Amino acid sequence: MTTTTVSYSEELVWIESEDELELAGAVIRPVGRAPRSVAAIWVHGATSRFYGPAHVQIGRELAKAGYVFVTGNNRGHLLGANLLRRGGPQLGGEQLLGGTLWERFEESPRDIGAWVTFTMSLGVQEVVLIGHSYGGGENRLLPGAAPGPSRSWAGARIARPDQPGPLPRTRVAGAGSPARRPGARLRTTPATNRRAAAAERADAPGPRGSGHRRVRR
Repeated sequence: MTTTTVSYSEELVWIESEDELELAGAVIRPVGRAPRSVAAIWVHGATSRFYGPAHVQIGRELAKAGYVFVTGNNRGHLLGANLLRRGGPQLGGEQLLGGTLWERFEESPRDIGAWVTFTMSLGVQEVVLIGHSYGGGENRLLPGAAPGPSRSWAGARIARPDQPGPLPRTRVAGAGSPARRPGARLRTTPATNRRAAAAERADAPGPRGSGHRRVRR
């Protein structure tokens, strides 16, 4: 009988966006070693979701290398989705239309900001935001101040699988931010690069930009 040693753990998590929408996700952690001080947050693309097989496999590979990996839904997950605020109507909250067709692009920092805050609560010193496909565009909104609740996070590095090279430093407006260790880098391997490229192809929009359309409410 062959015994397989698992070098990572996986946990399902639920958080609230900065405007109180319920978001699901997962944390993949290294097992048998102390985690590195830098964590990775995966921001999925249009019509995608946090549990995409390629996304999860990338997280497992990074966890094996010692990184905490967080993958989470944003309000634009899937083509269409029901979003609950404060537990939904049965608990006195709201149910809203979400998903790629109903997502408002300028609201995406409220989701990413919440995932950054959650990830920093795991005890890391710095986070790297990895934007897959359309998620790369959402990451680029972070230096701006989106209307709505004030954010208590700042400072992240942004990367896209299709744009290799040094990770640029991004400063995000906010107060009370934890200290970041300067000069930190997320080290990838040929295996993780290949899986990132596969994920990019799997979620690529069709002709005429399908999957990127926005319908205003």
